[in-house]
Amino acid sequence: MKHNFLRNDPGYQVKVRYAYKVIVLTHYSHGKPTCTCCTCDLIEYLTIDHIQGLKSQIHRAEAKRHIWAWLIKNDFPEGFQVLCTLCNSSKNKHGECVYHKYFPSSFRNETK
Repeated sequence: MKHNFLRNDPGYQVKVRYAYKVIVLTHYSHGKPTCTCCTCDLIEYLTIDHIQGLKSQIHRAEAKRHIWAWLIKNDFPEGFQVLCTLCNSSKNKHGECVYHKYFPSSFRNETK
């Protein structure tokens, strides 16, 4: 029953989810959280992406909307990468990011 009052506080839940997000993004970025495609480093715009798409992941029903906690609980499984929402949306729609061609080469991550 210890700390149950915190779990009912919406602000507490937001802080926990944000902390989980930072932990996951840091792990999959191998340090500072950045988009694999365009190198955006604004945490608010970063998300996790299934490299092979959703159909290759059987965890979807388990994870539901708590992907950050699921990734930590399952010891950071392979098959995920960090993308910004723009690159992730483009990848989902076109099969690849079509926006990165608009960024100057000095801005893109050339280590891909």
